Amino acid sequence: SVTLPFRNVALLQTLQHDRMRRVKLKQIILLILRTLLIVLLVLAFARPTLTGAGASGSVGDAGTAAVILVDQSLSMQYRTPQGTLFERSKARVRDILSLFNAQDDVQILLVDSDVTPLSDASLTTLRARIDGWSAQFDVTDMLPGLQTALTHLQTSQMPNKELYVVSDVSHVGWASVPDTLEWDGISVFVVPERPEIVQNVSVAQVKTVGGLLRVGQPVTLEIELVNHSETPRGDVPLQAFWDDRRIIQQVAHIPAKGHKKLYARFTPETSGARALRVEIGDDDLPADNTRVSVVQVPEQLRVLVIGDTRQDTYFLSQALQAASFDVHIQSSDQVTDEILSAADVVYLCHVSRLSAGIINRLQKHVSSGGGLGIVLGEQVDMRHYNE
Repeated sequence: SVTLPFRNVALLQTLQHDRMRRVKLKQIILLILRTLLIVLLVLAFARPTLTGAGASGSVGDAGTAAVILVDQSLSMQYRTPQGTLFERSKARVRDILSLFNAQDDVQILLVDSDVTPLSDASLTTLRARIDGWSAQFDVTDMLPGLQTALTHLQTSQMPNKELYVVSDVSHVGWASVPDTLEWDGISVFVVPERPEIVQNVSVAQVKTVGGLLRVGQPVTLEIELVNHSETPRGDVPLQAFWDDRRIIQQVAHIPAKGHKKLYARFTPETSGARALRVEIGDDDLPADNTRVSVVQVPEQLRVLVIGDTRQDTYFLSQALQAASFDVHIQSSDQVTDEILSAADVVYLCHVSRLSAGIINRLQKHVSSGGGLGIVLGEQVDMRHYNE
């Protein structure tokens, strides 16, 4: 038999050959682009530096201005199999310092709620100081540290400017940082040190509720626990001590990422400065497992009743005296800081208006732990009080 080529088949074979050549060409171009992308990524991670003419006219490496922010707040005491987060951070700082030489301007800032600069020192001196660092018992606020770092870098004459942040990057520490910080011309490197799995419960708050703290009068202690882990905890032992006398002992059940409030009823038996201690079982962050405070229990609560006239204060003062309070009456225009500091609780009784001086004194009184009650009468300027 004789095979005769069909015209359309021959045409298809020609088209297929041309198409395969174009596909191969596209594959070669794509391979080149991917290779170039990998090369650029490698160069970016290799910290390429600018070069320029030195003072003698020779060409050499241009200097780098660098600031290293190191989080030293309480959360950096979290324990991991490789040591605490802060110990791991110190190792990271040593690695970062190895990137620089004597001609670079390197500054280290230790950050918690404040900023501690470590500058005007050689790289050798900075490395030697690392061993002496320790995590503190304060909260994190990264904003002051970032502002200090940006100011230093923006005013530097070095051509290369770099910022390193070594932190557990907790949400609380970054909550105050705005989106308007200027980073132009500055390379920013965040070096996170975080545990893989968080296993931590903290004593968040302790306070008395349901009554005034007085000798011989029952009062309720409110204790708030927070579970910071992703799993519920049903095995958290809790104890509270009042002057080394245990007033509560129980096991708390706390949902994942949840809160739990527990209550203990007790009666202060003596006045003066009394020790209050609340503690839970050990976990990976022991620093927040205990809360200790000193509570001042007055022998008799001192109440200051302030009014425009003696008649305004009469009924309230009589009722308070009948309840065995130490009551003092004062005209609203004669209140001083000394008078306020001597009172545990202040009542404004039908005071029509408050001067700016009295408002400031009352704010100081309340912020220092004093109580404030307001009794409104017919002659009171409601608009003034609302403002």
